Amino acid sequence: MPSIRTIGFAAGIVTSGSRSRVEPEVAALGLAGMFETRVFCEDCERRKLDPEPLRLALGRLGVSPAEAAYVGDSPEDVEMARAAAVFSVAIAGGFPNREALARAAQDLSAGSLAEGVESLLRRARGLSGRPSSR
Repeated sequence: MPSIRTIGFAAGIVTSGSRSRVEPEVAALGLAGMFETRVFCEDCERRKLDPEPLRLALGRLGVSPAEAAYVGDSPEDVEMARAAAVFSVAIAGGFPNREALARAAQDLSAGSLAEGVESLLRRARGLSGRPSSR
């Protein structure tokens, strides 16, 4: 999977997890430099399903909802993206409630993160004729 930042896309994390739990996980995976912003549970008054965390991340990135995509693995991720008017990608995987995720009204489904990112890149190229950037 190509690094989405190396091809001109902004990337961020929006999570219901705490900074103290998620930051070490991101670092352990070697992904700390991949994300330009991170929004944790303590950064917002409201959490997913509410669009506040996603809107905060978009504001920090300087990206409009129409230019964005949100990738997640839960029905709550899909609902938050929809509430923020952001294109949603549902990744089947570790989330325990696959049936609920399958019923979510996502814009795109993928079997893995790599597949989801590749599908988004193909879609972005198809819309503009070239890779999109912020």
